Amino acid sequence: MRSIRVEPDVHKIRGVVWSYTHDLSLKHKLIAIVMLTCIASLTLAGGVFAAWEWTTLHRIVVEDLTMRANVLADNCKAAITFRDTANAGEILRTLEATPSITLACVYTADGELLAAYAQKGARTTAPLLCELKDHPVFAGGFLTLTRPVCLDEEQIGTICLRESLDFMYTRLRHDAVLILGVLVLSGLGAYLVSARLQRIISHPILHLADVARQVSDHRRYSLRAQRHGSDE
Repeated sequence: MRSIRVEPDVHKIRGVVWSYTHDLSLKHKLIAIVMLTCIASLTLAGGVFAAWEWTTLHRIVVEDLTMRANVLADNCKAAITFRDTANAGEILRTLEATPSITLACVYTADGELLAAYAQKGARTTAPLLCELKDHPVFAGGFLTLTRPVCLDEEQIGTICLRESLDFMYTRLRHDAVLILGVLVLSGLGAYLVSARLQRIISHPILHLADVARQVSDHRRYSLRAQRHGSDE
């Protein structure tokens, strides 16, 4: 049986929303305008902050992992030169102090895997050297980075590190909760403030409308609107 896709009537929905807002009292319109302005501004600011935080975290993670890879590359030069698997493995095991790094590999110049280290409980396997990229790769919740190992300006091997990005996503979730909390509290504050300050605008208008209604309905032409200020 062929399913029928029902497209939303945008014009009808817009008409219902416009009719609802048009029927609101002046007081509630003023409150809605103030609240929508505050929430829209804060949402934009929160989006900019989230984008900045995302970009900054990416840059910091890449810089930190690059620094670690460079240190390992310097330490592994002798092990690669003499193809000392035990020494290379011992150097890689120093990464046990960094739980976020789930995989570390040392390759020789011809692409042979000399040594590998995997964090306990990490479901990952050492990739082939031909599968790796020469630039940082964000994929599957991990950052994979490779650095060449050079001796006398000649590349003798390659270091590969893979780091879990769980800590970064946890921080971004905390930031999202913080932004949402600020929006909720700011919206509540905007409502409380606008509910009181809207009287400055609505009271003179409602008073003028009441005087005009009495003049029109009861023909009380002697009535005068009370002046509430020197503005319009």
